[in-house]
Amino acid sequence: MVFAGVTAATILRLPLSLRLQDGSITCAATSRTWTTGRLHHLRTDSHTCTQVRGLPTTNVVRTVVDCGLTLPFEEALPMYDAAVDNGAPLPEILRICQSLRRPTEPVLRLLHYTDGRSENGGESWARAVMISLGFAVPELQVQFYDAQNATWYRVDYLWRLPNGTLIVGEFDGMAKYFDETMGGGRTMEQRVQRERRRNDALLRAGVSRIVHFSYNDVLHRVPLQRKLEEAGVPYAAHR
Repeated sequence: MVFAGVTAATILRLPLSLRLQDGSITCAATSRTWTTGRLHHLRTDSHTCTQVRGLPTTNVVRTVVDCGLTLPFEEALPMYDAAVDNGAPLPEILRICQSLRRPTEPVLRLLHYTDGRSENGGESWARAVMISLGFAVPELQVQFYDAQNATWYRVDYLWRLPNGTLIVGEFDGMAKYFDETMGGGRTMEQRVQRERRRNDALLRAGVSRIVHFSYNDVLHRVPLQRKLEEAGVPYAAHR
């Protein structure tokens, strides 16, 4: 058995939403795709096998191609961002697509939006949802310098409008405020105050507006869409 698809992505430690963890196992099949109970047989190339911690699995390139063809855009983009950031060759992904005798438009769309600068899977997922909602693609991990504090601040997302307006987007998970391992020993009140000081510094550094959104905003989409619209984030021209 050679593990493939979502199971291979799990073994390879690619960013994977818990929404996809349903207890099923996916393995490579050479002839066709079918499902038996919780065992999914995915038609793929088992010769692209590698060993990860003693487990036979399709390699990173083949795994992201298979996941790109079978998963929603929002679930697959974090894998592509991470794979490219870790050195997966884009030409090899394209070569595999060209060798397949089936439509590969979903993978080509993913490659168009892949950006290895994404800091983590959550930020990639949020960006994918923004794209699906039709918003302009933001710049990632842009830095701003606050002269008053002599400090650089890096933001999650940035939109530059033609009139010079700079809109920053910040993806705030609840763990940021409640997970002690992420708070550096600070109380929740101290963390909120620190975030407020950070916002003030960004505004001094030239940012026009800052929009914060949470995991639930992204998950339910409508709150995210409303917040981005109210902040003035533009829709893509081709929408």
